[in-house]
Amino acid sequence: MDQQTERRRDGRATLPAAYTSVRVRREGRQRFTLDGHAYDLSRTGMRLELDHALRGGEQVDLQIRLPGCFERVIRASGRVVRHVGLEEPGPVRMAVAFTDFQSPGDREQIDFFLRRAA
Repeated sequence: MDQQTERRRDGRATLPAAYTSVRVRREGRQRFTLDGHAYDLSRTGMRLELDHALRGGEQVDLQIRLPGCFERVIRASGRVVRHVGLEEPGPVRMAVAFTDFQSPGDREQIDFFLRRAA
């Protein structure tokens, strides 16, 4: 087991590629200007793909639309903790650790989704 896996406390759900939209607002910005897709989700964070790389440690606000019957938009804040494949051309995959949710219902919706995905 690698060190990255050992640090994870919560299980992850793999999401269908291109079916879980994510909108991102960079710190200090008024609008959500970056659109992408999520690849996996846990109670504490997610892996997503954007056309533009965010800086490591950058704080962002997220709007996440889970696939299927989970049409509610989840609103969370997070911090970029890792990049994957920065040297490759095309979209950049990043990991974001959640730091806050707009409402307790947002975290509950993730919990419900993860229970159903298990």
